[in-house]
Amino acid sequence: METIIKEKGLKPRNPTVIEGLPGLGSIGGLAVSFLIDELKARKIAELYSPYFPYQAIVDSRGIARLPRGEFYCSTKDGKDLVMLSGDCQPQTNYGQYEVATKIVQYAAKCSASQIISIGGFVSPQKEKDLVVGVATRHDLVPKLTSAGACVEKAGIPIVGIAGLLVALARLMGLDAICLLGQTTGLGPDPAAAQRVLRVLANALNLKLNFSNLNRQVARMRRIEAKVGEIEKKLTSTFKKDHTIYIG
Repeated sequence: METIIKEKGLKPRNPTVIEGLPGLGSIGGLAVSFLIDELKARKIAELYSPYFPYQAIVDSRGIARLPRGEFYCSTKDGKDLVMLSGDCQPQTNYGQYEVATKIVQYAAKCSASQIISIGGFVSPQKEKDLVVGVATRHDLVPKLTSAGACVEKAGIPIVGIAGLLVALARLMGLDAICLLGQTTGLGPDPAAAQRVLRVLANALNLKLNFSNLNRQVARMRRIEAKVGEIEKKLTSTFKKDHTIYIG
């Protein structure tokens, strides 16, 4: 088996391709899943690769399938948007390159106007809630900053599909940008995904209803608050009991 994209008939016209495979803070996955639901997008293609984990995914009906990526298409404000979500990322360096190359080739086949990848980053900086933007051309950078992203002057490596898509798109002559939301990386971060989506909406002049995502953010904050209370209680308990167990 090789990495393949199985198309389902619908051909997008000069779309913006938005990638959000699972990654740090699940930011890309959360953002693109929100877009697919919000825009009522239709599935137009599936991506399969031997570099995805060697397992079958079984649904609630007992039906097994291979791990995959899924392309969805929707027309919003007169623009075709193609959104890529999926179960996982490739598990090897070679697989990362092969899958990213297939995605860029598919975008080129659709005469995509641009590719946008979404991911996360952990930063030691004191500033919080940053969205960092990266582009293939200098003249695309002002568009990112005016949309609310910042540019990391020191430069940061972007690991995985999110980074490779931008670099390979540049190599193949396509415009591309990457939006990275700052996160702790300790779990799914819908608040960071929402910040990235707001920058994306500004950049593409999209009108989005964030009410569903707002509920996810509020729920996650309640969970974080409860975890914080538990941690405080545990810390207080350990201070009172200095006994150390090694096992």
